[in-house]
Amino acid sequence: MKVKNKCPVELLWEHFTISESGEVYWKFPRNKRKLSVPAGTIKKDGYRQILLKIGDDRYWLYSHRIAFAMQSGFWPPEEIDHIDRRGRDDNTNIRAASFSDNA
Repeated sequence: MKVKNKCPVELLWEHFTISESGEVYWKFPRNKRKLSVPAGTIKKDGYRQILLKIGDDRYWLYSHRIAFAMQSGFWPPEEIDHIDRRGRDDNTNIRAASFSDNA
């Protein structure tokens, strides 16, 4: 089983909802999932990461990348830039950026 970091954007709408503040939530309860808290786990780097399992496929996805894909309809080609530079606290001020733009 290979773990991937992108899935078809249409699958995101089947499994997640997104709040006005850009937080990503599960659409349906399963196992220990709570619909009232943002999906995923905050990793040591401070970013929220979500494991999406679909059949035999496993996708580790960052919530800010999910928020971007759900808002724009496509995965960012390279990086995500938080426009106000505050980073991990708001998924509504994001845009696609190149590596050099995000440096």
